[in-house]
Amino acid sequence: MQVFIILAIVSLVVVFSVMKLLQYRKENSEDCEGEWLWTECDKKCSGGDSVRYGTFRTTKEATYNGNCEYKTGDKRTEACPASECPPENCEGGEVWSETCEGSCSGDNATLYGKYIVTSKERYLGEKCPYEPDEILRKDCPVNMCPPEDCEGYWEQDAQCQDGLCSDGAKIGSTYVITKESMYGGASCEAESGATKTEPCPDVKCPAEDCQGYWEQEANCSGPCGDPDSPDFPNGSTINENFIITKSAKYNGTCTNANAVRSTTACPNSKCPVEHCEGRFVAVSLPDCDNAGENEACMSDGSLFRNKNDSTSIYIPLGSTIAMYLTTGPFNGGNPCQNGYENGSIYTVPNNQIETSS
Repeated sequence: MQVFIILAIVSLVVVFSVMKLLQYRKENSEDCEGEWLWTECDKKCSGGDSVRYGTFRTTKEATYNGNCEYKTGDKRTEACPASECPPENCEGGEVWSETCEGSCSGDNATLYGKYIVTSKERYLGEKCPYEPDEILRKDCPVNMCPPEDCEGYWEQDAQCQDGLCSDGAKIGSTYVITKESMYGGASCEAESGATKTEPCPDVKCPAEDCQGYWEQEANCSGPCGDPDSPDFPNGSTINENFIITKSAKYNGTCTNANAVRSTTACPNSKCPVEHCEGRFVAVSLPDCDNAGENEACMSDGSLFRNKNDSTSIYIPLGSTIAMYLTTGPFNGGNPCQNGYENGSIYTVPNNQIETSS
């Protein structure tokens, strides 16, 4: 019995001691401690696949019931954290035009460019020297100067050459170069001092007066009378109208435009037809005692052909001795057809004196 009790007591002591030990170990258990030793990230983080490699190193072993997730020498790989990414500097470059703008000869030619950023700075990297798409400028290098064409003009002579512009008058011109071509520019259309002729410009054409002629109208102003008379055409005139055959040009004048003149004597070809006209004109005859040998004369109221004529012509009461005178016909008119002869003397009634037959 005593043995049993002793064993029981010993057992209890042992159990108690074990429990105390277990409690102690539980209360004093600590996990192991350690650190990951990381390599640098293997590439730029901007690529999206940058990683780093780690190796675990235990700095404090676990005690009692402490755990240890990793052991010294364990390896692992993880994406590179932003804080550990290597700096990425801004990347870009200058892009310049192939030719300058402006004029090198005028000292105002400029070469323009632009700064192109291909990758911005990241993770505390350095910035580019220029902003994205910033416009760049610099003086134009001689080998990039834009072509400058030759400049010149044709200088016309002050006056046209002899002749009228309407007849094709020409004017001379001389080529004057004001700027030679440079940097591969085009040549002028002609050499300096070259000459040419071309139609005379209107502003330099000499004045050309109108040209034309006087055209007579169909009819004259009145009868012309005897063409053989020194008085022909008896004051008859014909109107003439100015017909323009060439208009005035280049500030020329036309003083006769629409003019009519009536100072021209009627030409024979246009004199109107005049039929024969006759009239009796009273004549005064001398007395036969005083008449010449062959001169008609009067004696005792009778008419004698001459003073020696024995036959007389009786002059009735109310009649008069008259000479028959005619005018015409002219220009195809009809002759007088009354039986009287021009220049003959007749005894006619007084009421026929100075009348036409």
